[in-house]
Amino acid sequence: MKSRRSTRRPSHGIHTALASLVMVAAVARGVPDAEARSARYPRAAGTVVASLTETPGEVAAGDQATVHVYGDGRVVVHKPRYTRQAGDYTLRLAPGELDALVQSLADAGILDFDEATVGRAQRAAAARGTPGGTVSFDADATTTTIELRLDRGARRVSRRGLAAEVRAYPGVTPLRNLAAARDRLRALTERPDLRRVEVTP
Repeated sequence: MKSRRSTRRPSHGIHTALASLVMVAAVARGVPDAEARSARYPRAAGTVVASLTETPGEVAAGDQATVHVYGDGRVVVHKPRYTRQAGDYTLRLAPGELDALVQSLADAGILDFDEATVGRAQRAAAARGTPGGTVSFDADATTTTIELRLDRGARRVSRRGLAAEVRAYPGVTPLRNLAAARDRLRALTERPDLRRVEVTP
């Protein structure tokens, strides 16, 4: 009689042990887990969790385009006098929309944005002769300022001529991510549910 070869699969305990080893190895490599990637933020109605300020150069100095997002989902938008539909507006984000917005800003690396690292990347790109290499600013170059406040920390990042920098250094990921974060906040100013706030004289 032929002997039968055992075909038993590894036990559940072995699978569990292997999964634990993989997790430990990931932590050792600095791979963030879901808890570390989550963007928890203050939920208070009076706390600004994210904001965008766009300050024009000399031509239109004195009025800024701003977006302020509060912890309860309220959004306050100011459209400066030199833009179409100038005035103050508001809307309210659903909880899921607010969570997604804040998470996207956290994923863009706002809290970890490092000026020195970006500067080194720009110099390296220029040395390699990659597209761009120098950025020229005119008098009307806009300064973009983004602020993000999470439970684990807060950060304010400001760049002059961000659009020109992204064109000149398309391979510098932090700049591309910062521009993407700007665009997400800008998009709030074009939502159909935005309503004008009437200011009483």
